[in-house]
Amino acid sequence: MKYLLTVLMMIGLFWPTASLSQDPPKTYAWSKGDYVTALIVCRDEESILKVLKADTKSTEETLARMYALTQIGKCMRAPMPLPFYVKEVFVEYKDFANKPSVVLEIARADKKEDTFGYVIAAGTQKKESGI
Repeated sequence: MKYLLTVLMMIGLFWPTASLSQDPPKTYAWSKGDYVTALIVCRDEESILKVLKADTKSTEETLARMYALTQIGKCMRAPMPLPFYVKEVFVEYKDFANKPSVVLEIARADKKEDTFGYVIAAGTQKKESGI
């Protein structure tokens, strides 16, 4: 037990902390072909839009909605975050804290043409710079 406490204290001492002098985190721009890791994936558009609506209200509402949808099989929870291929940015919106967020249509890396589900990610849609 005392070894466990010692290890936890050492991790706490050496864990990187954010400094006030650091630049704020940059917003990620998502596009087709990117990879995203996700723990919870909703199977259809209707389910992810319910999560999106909850995400515009509060963190607690979002977690409760994801839990409920997972319990009835509309969303699934992986044992650990898994990588997925981004097929499309489905919706852009602002969450409850007014931060840019997106709903991504995803596929398995080995079956990029088949939609696997939908996830929510922080960021925006990448703007195409064309001629």
